[in-house]
Amino acid sequence: MVISSWYEVYALPYGVDCLAEVLRRLGGEGVKGVIIGSTVYALRLGVRELEDDVDLFTTTISPVFDEDLILEVAERIGCRVGSTEWGTPSLECVLGSECVIVVELYENIHDLYVPPEMLEGAETVEIEGVEAKVLRLEDYILLKARAGREQDLETLSYISDLIKNKALKVDFKLKLIDETTYAQSLESQRETLLKILNENAVILTDDLKRQINDILLSIEQVLDVELFQQKLKEFENRLQTIQIRF
Repeated sequence: MVISSWYEVYALPYGVDCLAEVLRRLGGEGVKGVIIGSTVYALRLGVRELEDDVDLFTTTISPVFDEDLILEVAERIGCRVGSTEWGTPSLECVLGSECVIVVELYENIHDLYVPPEMLEGAETVEIEGVEAKVLRLEDYILLKARAGREQDLETLSYISDLIKNKALKVDFKLKLIDETTYAQSLESQRETLLKILNENAVILTDDLKRQINDILLSIEQVLDVELFQQKLKEFENRLQTIQIRF
């Protein structure tokens, strides 16, 4: 099969076995990372045929600074090098008559930012016998909500429908304050808490803000750690009733 243009490569569907094969070849060349794109929820859905490109946040090489290495790897595994919208390399691979796939390589650059905690917390899944690191669906949702572009909101709307129809499950567990932060000032605690809530796309109503202030005041007024933990737990339980904004 001859691929005459980038658009033909992009449009062709491919199976999960094809995804596994390209990950196996890349891994064999020392190119590993975390899948961060729409493949995250596609794998959760258990689909056998995919169409979108694979967004791979590399953890063993730099797409920006290891360009020569990427060119060498691409040649060895049967791919050609293109470019993503962020200017990082993409691999356009024809690995068989029914295995045509595009892998876009990313790292934190410009407005593209994936927190290290999300990468470290990625799930290990087995795809046709090949182990792969995949971003947690919950983290994928948070990244999309943070980006807030029109296409991101459309994706979130689609995922929201899947969740409502019970095709997907999410588990938002908000860890509000670590045990080591008791000694922080009230204002610092307030900023930390609001930041975490904002990152988790929680709607801050006036009632919720009052509860935040009550808990933060208890940090200064209460020296008993058990009582403070109890208050924090009550607040955490309250958050479970807050609707996550998609």
